[in-house]
Amino acid sequence: MKKKIIVVMTMLLILSISMSFAANSDSIQNNEVAIRDINYVESMLQGIYPASVEFDHDSGIRYDGSIRQVWGRTQGWQENGQYKMSSYTRAYFQQLGTGTIRADSGREYSTGTGPSYAESGWMVNDLSYIAKTKYGS
Repeated sequence: MKKKIIVVMTMLLILSISMSFAANSDSIQNNEVAIRDINYVESMLQGIYPASVEFDHDSGIRYDGSIRQVWGRTQGWQENGQYKMSSYTRAYFQQLGTGTIRADSGREYSTGTGPSYAESGWMVNDLSYIAKTKYGS
């Protein structure tokens, strides 16, 4: 009888520990989602350029109900802003963890020396996907 009670108590202890761990794990994941800003756009310059080359890059997110779209605009400059140069911009969503890319605009190049502008496709508001832009020349 004592063995059965000890076995049952041990099983209950193991069950309560695993339930506590699962609840704590869910809480941590929910906090990670909560601290991610749905308006955040990660922008990255691609390539290596001489010091005389600069880029003016802006980006943001548009919303339409439960869907969103990331956009980016880039203007390239040479010689400390004296001369405009061609550039490209790319806008997309990338899933955290897997790296899966969705709603990709591809590289959108400027016309001549004007600015380049890219818009991703529209995507459901899913915090597991981060909005990103890349730009360069």
